[in-house]
Amino acid sequence: MIVDCAAIAIFFRITQLSVFRSFLAQLFIHLHMTRVLVEKIFDEPISQEKWDRDIAIGIPCHNAHNVHWIRSMMARDRRRVICEFEAPDVETVQRSFRKAKLPFARIWAIDLIEPSTSVIAQPSEESYL
Repeated sequence: MIVDCAAIAIFFRITQLSVFRSFLAQLFIHLHMTRVLVEKIFDEPISQEKWDRDIAIGIPCHNAHNVHWIRSMMARDRRRVICEFEAPDVETVQRSFRKAKLPFARIWAIDLIEPSTSVIAQPSEESYL
């Protein structure tokens, strides 16, 4: 059996390059994603069964649209929910929700402001005096 070492070396270089390019493409996409909030309002409190059904319907559709669910915050009366997503843009989230036939009241893009990155959260030396 004759093995062409040069061809094998070229194959590995091309394969590694395509894996690297794929990694860079995924990194670029992740860095350019938008944080999106979805507000849901229900006339009657949403049951756990309905919530679970909506998630089972929504997740595959969201994944197909590159919409990633981060978290949801539900009011204790179960009539209002705010869901946080990471997606290419607001329109993609709207499209995903409409395609899955999931209700929403409003959808908007947000900027995250956290205590660790806020100017107010950084005490000056004078505040220790």
